[in-house]
Amino acid sequence: MEEWQRQFDVNFFGHIDLTRRLLGAIRRARGRVVFTSSVGGFSATAMLGPYNASKFAIEGLADSLRQEVAPFGVTVSIVQPGATRTGMLDAVDATAARARSYLGEDGGEIYRATGDAVLDAFKRMSGAAADPELVAKAIEHAVTSPKPKTRYRVGM
Repeated sequence: MEEWQRQFDVNFFGHIDLTRRLLGAIRRARGRVVFTSSVGGFSATAMLGPYNASKFAIEGLADSLRQEVAPFGVTVSIVQPGATRTGMLDAVDATAARARSYLGEDGGEIYRATGDAVLDAFKRMSGAAADPELVAKAIEHAVTSPKPKTRYRVGM
């Protein structure tokens, strides 16, 4: 439950809290809301349930909010990075160790092969990860374009 709560606090509730606090000003300015999701928000990976669920949740929130604020001239965009050279990729081994500890002895043994395969795939992807500048450019476009896209898929 700790991991589920941590993932939702960062990837979902943080977006809600900030948006809620600023929504009145955004409506008055006919502004923009830009959420950061992930490739994990439309394509789930084994062993990443809490992360994927939090990203799927932000996708649903954005789609609902887009309909709610459109009458006020507010746009809502989602940036969906794939593998990107960030600290998240550097922390793959630590994240895997934390996940194994949550599974316990029995779960760790049952899911060892799947967990190892996912870990190996992430390590291979990190070599082809996108430059964070590409994500920043997508966010900039979402914020400044006269016609921002609904979704921005960035990288792999």
